[in-house]
Amino acid sequence: MPYASAMPIRRITGPYAGHYVAARAEYRHGGWQGFAKVFDYRPVAGADFDTAPGAVADVVGSWVEAPSELDAVQSAERVARNFIAQLTEDDA
Repeated sequence: MPYASAMPIRRITGPYAGHYVAARAEYRHGGWQGFAKVFDYRPVAGADFDTAPGAVADVVGSWVEAPSELDAVQSAERVARNFIAQLTEDDA
């Protein structure tokens, strides 16, 4: 297993069209996988994103075996931002 930090990458970005993305990485099956949740409010930093109430969507990064935690988180954030863009297009 590649080096895994004691504190896996978790971050909140946004707002993107009024939504925030809470993303994290996990090591599984030989590579890093990114996961993200889309919220219509800014979740508390450091909170467990998996249990934060009111997620608009749960998404998985498109890169199944990313070479690093950062690549996995960025992949999940990209998928989440695409979801938000689609959401805002549907509202237009």
